[in-house]
Amino acid sequence: MDRRKQLEVNNLWVICKRCHYWKGQLEDELYQSQSLIENLDVSKQWDRDKVTAWIMKHEK
Repeated sequence: MDRRKQLEVNNLWVICKRCHYWKGQLEDELYQSQSLIENLDVSKQWDRDKVTAWIMKHEK
C-alpha cells in the first residue's frame, strides 16, 4: 500500500464501498509516521492477501 502509487492503473483494486472504508481504517492505523521512508517500510509488509484478511477479521 504505497500511497504514491494510488493513481497508477496497475495498482488499482476494484473494491466495494465497505472494503474501501476498512482499507482506509487500516491505512490510518498503519501509517503513524510523518516519515515517508518509515511508512514505505510498513507498506511492504502488507500484500493484498494480508489486507483482505485484516478487512474480513474487522468486518465481523
